[in-house]
Amino acid sequence: ISSEQAWNETTGNNNVYIAVIDTGIDYNHEDLQNNIGKDLNNNYGYDAFGYDPMDDHGHGTHVAGIIGGVGNNNKGIVGVAWNIKLLAVKVLDSSGRGSSSTIIDGLNYILEQKRNGLNIKAANMSLGGWQPIITNPESDPYALAHKQISDAGIVLIVAAGNDGQNLDNTIGKTNELVYPACFQFENMITVGAIDSSNNITNFSNTSPTYVHLGAPGKNILSTIPYNEYTEFNGTSMATPY
Repeated sequence: ISSEQAWNETTGNNNVYIAVIDTGIDYNHEDLQNNIGKDLNNNYGYDAFGYDPMDDHGHGTHVAGIIGGVGNNNKGIVGVAWNIKLLAVKVLDSSGRGSSSTIIDGLNYILEQKRNGLNIKAANMSLGGWQPIITNPESDPYALAHKQISDAGIVLIVAAGNDGQNLDNTIGKTNELVYPACFQFENMITVGAIDSSNNITNFSNTSPTYVHLGAPGKNILSTIPYNEYTEFNGTSMATPY
């Protein structure tokens, strides 16, 4: 992705917040802690299940490392924007599962923080699932929560999903689509996964209608809890890139 060339121009801005809507973040990780931000209430973020957005699964910490792992610290990996503030928004539990209601709660938290002055420029959503086609996105509660983030000027980047499907071809066959990947609000970007040869992976969903671009999503090394590192595959990894 020509990151080294980009880093000659900028490595990010420590006054800019990126929200990670996921399983939380291990905010004590050696390769993340210097880039962990706090919200206007002096919290590490938001937990839809309780009070502490500490990652008890691993997925969110992996995503956070791709976005904002600290650079030039002789540890682990480096994030794409390695001078940034990461804000943990925990909407998925220890098994990696959430619901429309927990995701709406997380989006509403981001919107409130943004409206009260926190400089949130983008939010990452490496999550999603098949749902009946939403025909009224302007009024559906789940769709509306995403639209409000877009309308607030926050770029919302979402995973295309790992079903190996052309999402256009599923319409009318299953009467379902992957959301939030298939929402089409102004400031939303849906990302599929490519490999190191710039080929679409066999697991990535694709679509000329709903998927905007591809990014690295195979054999991606990043942070996981307890100061460890591992490789994951998925559009979940492509989305933070």
